[in-house]
Amino acid sequence: MIQFVEKSRLARNVAGTLLRVLGQGLISQEKDPVFLRAHFEGTISRLVQKQRKTRFGSAHDFARVRSSADYQRLVPTRNESQLEDFHDFLHGNTSDPLNQKFPTATFAPDKLTRQDALNHILKFLAGRFSWNLLYSQWVIASDIYDPRFSWADFPPWFKFFSRSPGEKVREDWSGIWTTWANLQSDALFHLVEQRKKSTASRPAVMVVECHAENLPEALAYRQKMLPLFQVIPVWSQRPGPVAFLDPETSQFQFVLAKQLLIEFAPLHGPNKERLALCDFLPEQDYAVILTAPGGLWACETSMTARTSGQTHRFHLLPLSMRHSKIKLPKPLSFTTAPTPFPHHPRTADTPAKLAETRRHTVS
Repeated sequence: MIQFVEKSRLARNVAGTLLRVLGQGLISQEKDPVFLRAHFEGTISRLVQKQRKTRFGSAHDFARVRSSADYQRLVPTRNESQLEDFHDFLHGNTSDPLNQKFPTATFAPDKLTRQDALNHILKFLAGRFSWNLLYSQWVIASDIYDPRFSWADFPPWFKFFSRSPGEKVREDWSGIWTTWANLQSDALFHLVEQRKKSTASRPAVMVVECHAENLPEALAYRQKMLPLFQVIPVWSQRPGPVAFLDPETSQFQFVLAKQLLIEFAPLHGPNKERLALCDFLPEQDYAVILTAPGGLWACETSMTARTSGQTHRFHLLPLSMRHSKIKLPKPLSFTTAPTPFPHHPRTADTPAKLAETRRHTVS
């Protein structure tokens, strides 16, 4: 059936009309194979029957996430008052809101890092690679070789095109999610070597979870494995932000509480541009700026990032931030590209100053 739908223009039009009526949106001819194969495992009936009413199926169609603009458009911003309540709870100012339902998720401090990040990282990657990389041949090495990670940590839709931990790993796997420690193990080493020999003409994706001290090694490993393996390091710290290497720009994108994005600004020195992680300079202090579409989140001056030597290691102090009520004239872009930052961020009214600076920048 899937081959018929892909090859028949009439079938594509019928499928698109059916999906539009069901509220799923029209599938363009260019996106047919990616949408049908990667997300719904190749059948329109599965799409209609099992994905029609899901939150992800209706609002977070990762097959349409092909750029940073799509990412922001498809992922809605949460209610600001609820975000404020949650951050008040983190600082001990309010009662426990863990059972409170938010527009797109239920918050819990231990889920801000891993579960939310996995959803967004995988959706982002799914929009970057063709279906043959993200279709039913993924291996969850974290779950197979590391008991600390559970299959439940991964979003439900990921299981549609992944293999269960108990299944035999095929030689032609197209993707693997693992930790840096597992990547050094003998079992995973042989799995990678086997993959090289079996399907050397077909590339594969390797998503590798790292700690800050492993990032330089992971980046070196990434260069070594090209072009057969696209290695994407994912940096995480509990509790704290999550960053993953954007394979298109070779810069780190940050995920924290869905739409909050992290940028860095130097606290001193002649260079006052906002920076990405890989642009860090040795022995330099940075202020951390959290941004979201339609508003700006600024951290207290107690939260800084410091690099150490040439390895670009850094540390984030305990998270403490407040929300700026000032609305920005244009939506903030999902980017880590440098932007002018002329003012010193360590001032009496940090959020207001940062918002004023950003207003001049985006106008």
